Amino acid sequence: MATATSPQIRNLFVSVVLFCDVVDLEVLFNRLWRSMYNDIITRFKSSFAMPNLKLFDDELKKYVLYELELLFNVAGTSLKKNKLPMPDGRLLSKIKNKLLREELNYDIVDFICQHSSAFPQLNQCQLNILAIGDGTQQDALFLDDYDASMIKIPPDLLLEPGSNPILAIVLAVYPSIHDINIDPCYFRVRAIVTPRNTTISEINDFILNMLPGMKQIYLSTNVVCKTSSDGDNVDILYLVEFINQLEFNGVPSHTISLRIGIPIMLLRNLNLSASLCNGTRLIVTQLAERVIEAQIITSSFIGNRVFILRIVFPINDAKCPFTNKRRQFPIRPCYAMTINKSQGQSLKVVGVFLKDQVFTHGQLYVALSWVTSRQGLKIITCDAEGNHSIYVKNIVYKDVINSLLVS
Repeated sequence: MATATSPQIRNLFVSVVLFCDVVDLEVLFNRLWRSMYNDIITRFKSSFAMPNLKLFDDELKKYVLYELELLFNVAGTSLKKNKLPMPDGRLLSKIKNKLLREELNYDIVDFICQHSSAFPQLNQCQLNILAIGDGTQQDALFLDDYDASMIKIPPDLLLEPGSNPILAIVLAVYPSIHDINIDPCYFRVRAIVTPRNTTISEINDFILNMLPGMKQIYLSTNVVCKTSSDGDNVDILYLVEFINQLEFNGVPSHTISLRIGIPIMLLRNLNLSASLCNGTRLIVTQLAERVIEAQIITSSFIGNRVFILRIVFPINDAKCPFTNKRRQFPIRPCYAMTINKSQGQSLKVVGVFLKDQVFTHGQLYVALSWVTSRQGLKIITCDAEGNHSIYVKNIVYKDVINSLLVS
């Protein structure tokens, strides 16, 4: 895209190196590096108060490599490991000193003080959520499961599902969903959470089909890696149509449907320094054939526009008798997301959709603690037969909690 800035092109280059199969990285670098230094020149002109400052190509190239090495280091690798030229030793020492300062920039005493002052200020609702987290709030027990219990949901938090539970939760969380001019902030402060990926897909597809306008469809490419046992029979044994239907944890679907203005979530760490991390939420702003432009709506980089490429996902699932490589955009629509993906975020409106009950330690606590006020929390919960219920399941590994208290 013609609107890409030099920092964005550097970030894209790093993503390509890390996640795409490039035949010759040095050739690619030599083709692109001249589009990566405009901000570097501007920075030098400002630092030295010399508006007419000129830098030679070899100097600019070194500073481009320096900036790339910073990005690679954040991703846990380096130019050298990826068989690319390195900046000179003087610039490398700057990188190492910067990373060391960032790693040591914390104050454990300050953390303890913050906890001591914040805990007494918790209100009754927050204390109830903590009781759910440590497993002390229980309204019904399971005779055959020491770690599980049922908790009765107060009437003001329960949502009447009617004949269509998904529609009910969508309208409760996104009452302005049909407004074509929704501000990105609208999606930043609200979400639907649920335990299972299959339910996530149901909700996201339901909303996309509600919205007016055309969808843009992006299909993945799937390549089965040949092994000595399969030999040349791979294409016969594993049909592409079959592989396309497979879903894997942490891997995007074969088919991704998108519209401009919808919220999406990253499924991979692309660039930690730019907050392009697994779980980062964004709003789609442009859709091209090979790249998606999106605006970050979470983290400290809110408002930044970034470009997302297709990347390669190596898949070696124990359930499959083959190793597959899926090339797809590392995203999924995120009107709804799994409870585990919601950790560490705070929202004003949260819909907890429990078509299936939680299945592991701490999930209910995470789902309930995400919302900033009681008024912003709505819950739909179903029993084992799929009927509307007033109880939710809670799982807390009590032996783990008790061992922490003892220590």
